[in-house]
Amino acid sequence: MTKRDDTKKDKRANNDSLLNTLLKLPFTIMMMLFISAIVSSVIELLGIYFGWWEQPGVKHSELMLRQELEYLRITLAKNAITAVSGLTVQTLFDNSVGYVFRFFNHIGLFDNPDFTIGIGAYIGAIVNIFLLTFMRFFVFVFSIPLYFIFGYVALVIGMFERDRRRVGGGRESGTLFQLSRNSILPSISIALFLYLAWPDSINPVYIFFPSAFLCATAIAYMTASYKKYT
Repeated sequence: MTKRDDTKKDKRANNDSLLNTLLKLPFTIMMMLFISAIVSSVIELLGIYFGWWEQPGVKHSELMLRQELEYLRITLAKNAITAVSGLTVQTLFDNSVGYVFRFFNHIGLFDNPDFTIGIGAYIGAIVNIFLLTFMRFFVFVFSIPLYFIFGYVALVIGMFERDRRRVGGGRESGTLFQLSRNSILPSISIALFLYLAWPDSINPVYIFFPSAFLCATAIAYMTASYKKYT
């Protein structure tokens, strides 16, 4: 009776933990966006101050923003979300933070020579970096199907290896299971943070493809090392 009660308590605790995680997810995402934007802004401002960039003042962040928009048109022109819903990341950006981009472009922020020197360069750079951060987040959202595809393949491979171990009498490894399970979220969150805070233009494929591969590897090992009898 005590064992049954403990099992119920464990299931209830797991359900509560999952619910708390889901409730905290939007707040966690917003905090990651804000922190990565701050980190990227600090790097950009230091680059302007110490002359790390080839382009003066706000021009470097403006060039980054335009190159990222080009990556949107080329790299994510065809993806699963667009194929199903018809919604493109370019449309999502234009109908959200794109309004802010067009507003500053309309008032001449990107063409005003005053924003290549002095305090104006720092203000313009911060605006561009925040726009760039949110745009990169939209890119990540449209890259989620890549994780699902890799994860599904890894799950199938892991289940096959688990069944083979179960039939062959292979040994279980609780340490490997825990390590693999705890590596899934960091393989995604670390890649996302690096992409959001990256101080220069970068093709998202170079970030999310290795991240999806590492995530899938963790899923495969987690499934394969799951206990043989439940």
